Amino acid sequence: MRRQLGYGAVSTFLEDYEATDTVFLVGAHTTYTHPVIWMQVKKRAKKGGLNLILADPRQTDLVKNAAVHLKVKPGMDIFWIKALGKIIYEEGWYDREFCEKQTIGFKAVCEGLADFDIDAACTRAGVKRADLEKAAELIHDKKTIFIWGMGLTQHAHGTDNITALVNLALLTGNIGKPGCGLSPLRGQNNVQGACDMGALPNLLAGHMEVDDEAARVHVGALWGTDVPSKPGLAAPEMIHDIASNKIRALYVIGENPVVAEPQSNFVTWMLQKLDLLIVQDIFPNETTRYAHIVLPAAMVGEKEGTFTNAARRVQYTAGGLEPPGEAKADWQILTKMANALGAEWPYTSTEDIWEEIRKAAPLFSGITHKRLKASPGIFWPCYDESHPGTPRLYEDGFGFRDRRARFLPVDLPDTLMEPTEEYPYVLITGRLLEHFNTGEMSRRAKKLSRLKPAAYLDMNPEDAQDAGLDADDIVRMTSPHGSVLLPLKVNASLQRGYLFAPIHFSEPNFNSLMSAVPIDPKARMPALKVIPVKLQKD
Repeated sequence: MRRQLGYGAVSTFLEDYEATDTVFLVGAHTTYTHPVIWMQVKKRAKKGGLNLILADPRQTDLVKNAAVHLKVKPGMDIFWIKALGKIIYEEGWYDREFCEKQTIGFKAVCEGLADFDIDAACTRAGVKRADLEKAAELIHDKKTIFIWGMGLTQHAHGTDNITALVNLALLTGNIGKPGCGLSPLRGQNNVQGACDMGALPNLLAGHMEVDDEAARVHVGALWGTDVPSKPGLAAPEMIHDIASNKIRALYVIGENPVVAEPQSNFVTWMLQKLDLLIVQDIFPNETTRYAHIVLPAAMVGEKEGTFTNAARRVQYTAGGLEPPGEAKADWQILTKMANALGAEWPYTSTEDIWEEIRKAAPLFSGITHKRLKASPGIFWPCYDESHPGTPRLYEDGFGFRDRRARFLPVDLPDTLMEPTEEYPYVLITGRLLEHFNTGEMSRRAKKLSRLKPAAYLDMNPEDAQDAGLDADDIVRMTSPHGSVLLPLKVNASLQRGYLFAPIHFSEPNFNSLMSAVPIDPKARMPALKVIPVKLQKD
């Protein structure tokens, strides 16, 4: 998205849901994962006139609100997205003026669709052409918001999925206008803020790329050092570099790789090979048990700082509670650590750090601690202290010097996670309303754990009958990379051939079934959402 538009962020804000005609929801069960967004959609739907297009392999509760339900095959999204784009282009339903005046690469991408077979793509994706044509009609000449979650991104070709969807939004001119835009749903709180600060292997603060020489010179002058031009490693790559002895020490902050990373058994083995493992967290977890040093961190209510929500609103958090025992705010621990190693970090407060961020990243230069404390938050970009912030992105152009968006070509993937004779089912993973992410915090809540105490596996009832399995049977699920035991549930919301399991539990750990390869070459994201498996009664 950043390569096409300039920023990797939501372009809409909540008020846009009041003005939109169509919501296109892909790869997310928002009732469970993002209820605030879903309440905005429901509120708008109650007023009438809202078209919901839903792309989901499951028959979830959202289907009853959908004008079109695309029952897509997991991992095959790129086929139907490109097919939908070609239908819109051939019908002449694209925004010609917007494409010609505000974008680059429009003609090349559309010409690349000449030999693209819509019917073949529909077959690969498991959707009906008639449903795609209806979806095209509901986008044509309609204000549309495109929403997607990790069901679209956590694949070996996840970046290409997003590129194709952004191409679709550009094709229809649905960016930078009231009631229009793009809304990527984040997997954790403050993910947007972390990315804004450069917490990705290829980014500096403010969404500046490390291969941008001007950005490196700017940040290097501020820090008094040369900034490397080569991107760092993603988490799965770090684990494999432990295996080759390129990494001998690891510092883990606020993460639980034993549960969160693919091939979890391999991860556990690699962590035990390290000469030094430091884990900084608020609770003991599956990773801290292998740590040589555990540093206790303060929780949200125990520390001051800033938080950036998914809509790019930067907010001040005051804390107020004293951290227990030796726990300290993460920035305090890191500052003490750096200075003990010989650095001269001068930070004495979160305001000191924020002032450096303002100098490093022009997107935040107009946002001061004083302004944040006196407001409910400020949307970036905000370039000077008189600037009100930018609730809706791209109204005055895109985040490039020429202010034009980029259409980018998308090839069909070479490697797909498909069932085989040996592994005839496809496992898809997702989230529950009662738990959050890996369950590290929510499983500690007694009431939530009583509601959803343990992992399970959902299976279509006809598949279960054919396999000679019954509800509550203990089954062994095996992939090419590992196996787990868990109880079976029958669930008619699943299409035949597909299984579903929630991700929030450490036992069994479904990521032990996943492979760290293939990996998305651009985002360096492994395929966490789909994996071919087989079942047998234990």
